[in-house]
Amino acid sequence: MRLIGMGNRNDLLEPAASAPELSHATSTCGGLAVTTTADGLPVGLRIAQTQLSVSLEVVAERIVALCALAAAGSGYRRREQLAAAGTATQVLDALGLPDRSALLRIEENAETWCRTSVPRARTAGHGLGS
Repeated sequence: MRLIGMGNRNDLLEPAASAPELSHATSTCGGLAVTTTADGLPVGLRIAQTQLSVSLEVVAERIVALCALAAAGSGYRRREQLAAAGTATQVLDALGLPDRSALLRIEENAETWCRTSVPRARTAGHGLGS
């Protein structure tokens, strides 16, 4: 809430108008997409049928990696906004906001599975598709 105006008592408090910033990340090989808060907390998830044959542990690791990527993207955008407003690089670094090279490293980590084979889910009720 924020304070507003000096009118009558009912005018003193008004809900903040801004909604929380959301970020998105999708695997380049398809199959998974997440929507997160700026801090990487997942608030939305899409899992394609192709991911249901992969073990739960692998799917969980992929989701966590995409959440980290979404948070890094949000941090990078914030860094760019602050830099454009004149904030010193040392301050941006101290805030822990990722630069372009850090974002690319996180992106590479999140997409590694697209190029590697993964364990398949067991058929005895241990996978998402069971």
